[in-house]
Amino acid sequence: MSLEDVRKNWDALGAEDPLWAVLTDDRYRGGKWEWDAFLATGAEEIAGVVRDLDRLGKPERRGRCLDFGCGVGRLTQALAAHFESCDGVDIAPSMIAAARRLDRSGGRCSFHVNDAPDLALFPAQTFDFVYSNLVLQHMPPEAAKAYVPEFLRVLAPGGLAMFEIPSENIRAEVLARERLPDAAHAAVISAALPARLAPGERFTLEARVRNAGPVAWPAPERGAAIGRIRFGNHWWRTNGDMLSMDDGRTDLPRLEPGAEATVPLEIRAPPERGTFRLELDVVQEGIAWFASKGSAPLSALVRVRFSPVAFLRGLFTRREPTAKSEQPVMLMNAIPKGEVVALLESLSASLGAEIVEIAEDTSSGREWRAYRYAVARRR
Repeated sequence: MSLEDVRKNWDALGAEDPLWAVLTDDRYRGGKWEWDAFLATGAEEIAGVVRDLDRLGKPERRGRCLDFGCGVGRLTQALAAHFESCDGVDIAPSMIAAARRLDRSGGRCSFHVNDAPDLALFPAQTFDFVYSNLVLQHMPPEAAKAYVPEFLRVLAPGGLAMFEIPSENIRAEVLARERLPDAAHAAVISAALPARLAPGERFTLEARVRNAGPVAWPAPERGAAIGRIRFGNHWWRTNGDMLSMDDGRTDLPRLEPGAEATVPLEIRAPPERGTFRLELDVVQEGIAWFASKGSAPLSALVRVRFSPVAFLRGLFTRREPTAKSEQPVMLMNAIPKGEVVALLESLSASLGAEIVEIAEDTSSGREWRAYRYAVARRR
């Protein structure tokens, strides 16, 4: 994938659902992020960054800073509260358009489209602080490594660059660590299931789910995918063929053995008419549906046919955009820690790079071993 492909993908994501594209939490997909809550996550992150800057005693000045890969300006606006001004750059025009539209900084933020493989739009020694998080992994590694010298070039003497890059994928380790024992995949499910639905109709049901196993089901962690215990549904044809493996999903809270919870689940009927079997089950994400371990799902036959009431309701309901043949892709890459360190050391003589700290970082999620690099530019 080229940098131009990255631009096209992120421009499409920014046009479709920009806030979710920045913070990909399934609970907020489809425009469900509220702007104030979204901004609050940025303020929280940058408050932690500023505490680290205080601890490191850098940068020497808190004048102008750069937010590389700014998206809609979540972190740019938060940084502007701690620096005199902040520039945000992003490869996607749709993201920059949203950032400018949503800017509340009172003129302390400036936003720029940058689809070049460098930061040539800025002169050398422009910024006191350069920050980038959850950005470099979304581009080809060679392109990411080309931006690192640019961070140092635009950094003023006495300034600091701080950026995060995953070093390796540890999905197999996480799977082994999070996998519940087979006996824990046991659930008792009760719910009133619909007998009829219109093609494509959305329906929210309430289900009672009880942990019937000997081990507690863990509570979901923010941003975690693997190991998460969730409740969902499948659709089957009456001949036993799978029609839809993944339809609705909702999180389950932590449940001790014998404990139960009532949860809503939004399902969507198949788009075609006929009779289908609706099946409700519990899943440990990335590991197994409980039915595959011997737990009994709840199921019932549902007739899907034309409904005048559902048809009229659909006329006044916002429709989702038709699925595109080519969906945008969030590239995820790693650069081994040793390669990043070697690159930074090679910039010592030419750009005065000095590694101040390398810290483990969890921003990329539990599937990745990642590091945050703090690099100063010597005077």
